[in-house]
Formats: sequence, structure tokens, C-alpha cells
Amino acid sequence: MKCILSSSRKEITIREVVNHVYVEKAIYEINPVLLSKKYNPKYFFEGTPILSERGMIVTIKLDKPISQDDWLFIKRLLQLYGFTIVEE
Repeated sequence: MKCILSSSRKEITIREVVNHVYVEKAIYEINPVLLSKKYNPKYFFEGTPILSERGMIVTIKLDKPISQDDWLFIKRLLQLYGFTIVEE
């Protein structure tokens, strides 16, 4: 499972998820952070949680670039759930 932060810092993509429980837990943990800091996240879901189909993809689009401190916090949360973090 991968979590990718775009170079614009306004988009977070969660990829290669083979179980919807992982996505649910990740969103449950990071959503309060994004909402409390007024990033106004919009979630887009595609794919299915099937390994042969490359898993599920969740794209989170933000109204403003995420700060370094908030990104580090979210990064640590997602690493606890087994996500590999990639910054593009």
C-alpha cells in the first residue's frame, strides 16, 4: 500500500489497497486533522480491493497546500497502518 503526496501538496493519493478496512481506518484517522485545519478534503474512490486489479485508489484533493507539520503527522499515522510514503 502506498500513500503519495503530490508536488503541489494539494493532493494525497492512497494506492494499492487490497482491503477496504485499511482505507476506512486511514480516512478515519486523517479526516479530523484535515477538517480541523480547514483543508476541506474531497475524496474520490476508484477501483476495487482486488490485488490482481492493483487494488483500490483513493484520491484526496485539498483546497490549500498541506503544511509540513500536518503532513509529518499524517505521514506517521499512515506508516503505523503499513503504508509506504512517497513524495513526488
